[in-house]
Amino acid sequence: MTQSDHSHYTYLPSGRGKWLRRGVLVIVFVALAIMFLQASRPRFGGGKDNIPWRTSLADALAESKTSGKPVLADFTASWCPPCQEMKHASWPDPRVEEAVKKNYIPVLLDADDSRNENAYKKYSVETIPTILVLDAEGKVLRQGDYMPPSELLSFLTPH
Repeated sequence: MTQSDHSHYTYLPSGRGKWLRRGVLVIVFVALAIMFLQASRPRFGGGKDNIPWRTSLADALAESKTSGKPVLADFTASWCPPCQEMKHASWPDPRVEEAVKKNYIPVLLDADDSRNENAYKKYSVETIPTILVLDAEGKVLRQGDYMPPSELLSFLTPH
């Protein structure tokens, strides 16, 4: 075979090959852009609350007896998306923070903390978030679940 016989094996990109490569590059570029935008945006509201959360229901109830304020119990977990939404958007709302600090003894009860197992059983908490307002004896006065800031504020306003 002579050199000219092999010339038909030489790679010369066809119009279709160029478009295919460009299409793949566009898809890769778009995918990278989407990944970058997803990684750079906050998943939930970006706030951090200043609520003085207690971590023991027994201590919160004892404090309720001396202060006369009801207990606000937030049954939550780090792996619960609606709980995290409340943590970063609802609880940090300045009006919500003020209502909680002024009117309640707040207690955060993490589902993954074995010390809270009895509280979850006592109040038959099966879904989270569950928000309870309790009197000093531990009786449920009001119950709610996920709430955006405006709804939470209404829930927290003493009736």
